[in-house]
Amino acid sequence: MSTLCPPSYSPSSASPSYSAVLRPEEVCLTRTARAHHHRATRVLVLDHESKSCPFSAAFLHQHDECEVPTYGRGDAVDGYIALHNTTGVVSVAVKLIGQTQLSTGSGGKHTFPFLQYNFELWHQETAESAAPDHLDFVLPLPTHIDDNGVERLLPSSSRTMFSGPYAIVEYAFKITVSTRGLGGVFKKSHSLSTPITYVHRSHPPQASLGRDESFLSTLKVAPEEWMLLETTVPQASSTSISPLSCTVALPASRIFTMPQPIPFHIQLTGSPDVLRQFLPSSGAAHVVRSSSTLDHDDRIHRSGLSSLRPRSLSPPTRSPSSSSHRIQHSHTLSAPSTPYTHLHTLPAFQPTASQTSSPFSSPLASPGLLSPDSLHSASSSRSSSPLPLPEDDVDAMLQVGLHRRVTLSVFGDRAWMVKKLAPEATLELTQCEPDAGWLAWSGTIVPSSDSWSPASRIGGLNINDYISLEVLRAKRGRMSRGVQPHSYAIPVKLVTDPFPDSTVVTSLDEHELSGLGLVF
Repeated sequence: MSTLCPPSYSPSSASPSYSAVLRPEEVCLTRTARAHHHRATRVLVLDHESKSCPFSAAFLHQHDECEVPTYGRGDAVDGYIALHNTTGVVSVAVKLIGQTQLSTGSGGKHTFPFLQYNFELWHQETAESAAPDHLDFVLPLPTHIDDNGVERLLPSSSRTMFSGPYAIVEYAFKITVSTRGLGGVFKKSHSLSTPITYVHRSHPPQASLGRDESFLSTLKVAPEEWMLLETTVPQASSTSISPLSCTVALPASRIFTMPQPIPFHIQLTGSPDVLRQFLPSSGAAHVVRSSSTLDHDDRIHRSGLSSLRPRSLSPPTRSPSSSSHRIQHSHTLSAPSTPYTHLHTLPAFQPTASQTSSPFSSPLASPGLLSPDSLHSASSSRSSSPLPLPEDDVDAMLQVGLHRRVTLSVFGDRAWMVKKLAPEATLELTQCEPDAGWLAWSGTIVPSSDSWSPASRIGGLNINDYISLEVLRAKRGRMSRGVQPHSYAIPVKLVTDPFPDSTVVTSLDEHELSGLGLVF
């Protein structure tokens, strides 16, 4: 039997040399952003006022603005425990707890632990020597958790408080040192605990559009930067006037960084008689400014939501050193005003029919139909004060805002609340041709970053963000001819960090992108 030898191969050519510096004949087509991680050096110290507590603890790598230990995606809770007296120490253990506290305001409330790590740093029975006076600990935070069989992202710390209902996502770190008591027989436990903050950090998949870049200028050179959404504004049944067609243009990703401004463009097409109701009596171009402020957080949209279906993207046919800080100690885990009390087990959460399927065929594709009841609140109602009027006298107006919807489910009792994340946007009438059958506005939404945290979903808590567009009657005393109040909601995702100029923070994974498939 003969043996066949493999054919001989000539040596491969050397790999070409690469350089980050472009040659004169080269052009940069795309660039991958990479993020520089600066290791914080501040130390937070946890101790007790009582001298009887035999230990203290320190949390490393904290930023200067942090009052409690704060961590992000992929971080680890790291630090050390200093034992003041090692005599009689039996064991040293740490526990990391994550839980939600939910209340619908009608008597139903629940505490749901979704994360619980117990780790024994030292025990007398397994140790070969006496307890050391210094024990290090490192507890990596998971990026995902199991939520009754569904894998979800670890939710960010948040507190949403209304008059009655509330939703809290919180974390705590607890240290327990057990010692021998009188006669060396009975054990005595000493505990210290502190809340910790977790923020799921992420950034958009691409840089945001410049604030000074107009819709038309960018649409001509980079149409892929915009997504056009089209919907129909119904008219009064008593009129024969055809419905208005409303086109909303938003940055295509629908992923925005707080608190960077969000640009948008709106075009209405329809009957000239109906369109003139959105203009002042003079017919001149004007700016509509809302007098609403972020203090009015509980405004609820009572009118229904319509389908926002995507269409092909094309231009409109008518438009051209180390430091330390002491943490306030606590002995026990608290409840709403003092978080963490008793931990219970949440029964399997059964979503409603509208929650079992996403209205999106793909995470970043197109907004879908949202239930008309999805913006109704069981605990809040629209203010009876007059609607804000524009500077000029008009019959109808548009209002654009950024809102967060918080849905709670506690033992079958459900409630949902709407919180305003930004004042209503300022709309500038940029193209005015009512006789030709169309009007166009441009504007920006400027979110507020105060007390903000990324949206999340865990157990009976579902937090979603969306941009709302409302067609309103500016005069309550007079029926606008053909114009009916109407509301639209466009799901968006708000993230913590801007697109980096120079390094790679891991961009959004498939679980985060699926957050755009919001279920109301």
